[in-house]
Amino acid sequence: MPITIEEIDGELFRTDSYEIDSDFVGVAVYVDKEGVAHHSGLVIAYQGNYNLFHYTGSDVEFNDNVTRAFIFKKLKFVSKEEVSAFYAHCLVIQKNANPMYGYFFAGDYYNKEGRYFSQSGVEEYMTCVGFCISVVKGFIEAEEYFYYEDWTEDGVPTWFFQQFIKELREQNPNATIDETLFRRHLRRITPTEYTAGAYLDIPVRKNHVDQIVEPVRKALFDRRPAK
Repeated sequence: MPITIEEIDGELFRTDSYEIDSDFVGVAVYVDKEGVAHHSGLVIAYQGNYNLFHYTGSDVEFNDNVTRAFIFKKLKFVSKEEVSAFYAHCLVIQKNANPMYGYFFAGDYYNKEGRYFSQSGVEEYMTCVGFCISVVKGFIEAEEYFYYEDWTEDGVPTWFFQQFIKELREQNPNATIDETLFRRHLRRITPTEYTAGAYLDIPVRKNHVDQIVEPVRKALFDRRPAK
């Protein structure tokens, strides 16, 4: 059955207005005063506290007992019995992860040892959304969490790729840079699409996200911080 607007609205919460009733894992987004979702993370409600695991664009942070308000949607495929293991998974990743910012996602993930496992050959370049998807995929051990090839470079700033390649060559003057490989995996999944994916069965497909992304965007807008 299709997801209703009432279901979308009723399953999206703010941490400053939702009292933790049990352990859970969820997607988390920060929304600015204009109602735009601009950063993503993972919320872990564990032992009565909100914890936030995210990639800031420069560092991987595990913030425990978070008091700053953010908006979240619980992940239905991580049970409350698995939350402690997910919490530990994030701590191990924090010790080993070394992501670099870039609009790339190739379906790679962080394994149980907290290390980045890449079948694609693309190094640890990602956005905040790509980081979260990589964390979850490594934990659930599903073939895919998001069916990433549905997404393209739509939404990637036009200047980004050439500037990225230029800087990569400058930083690695003696290395062979496979520009075709990077171009193949250039894509962007937005924070709003990431949030919409939490309502869907896995693997998350873009055509299904497209059907609900606007009501999700509106629900996020309605929960924006006061100006």
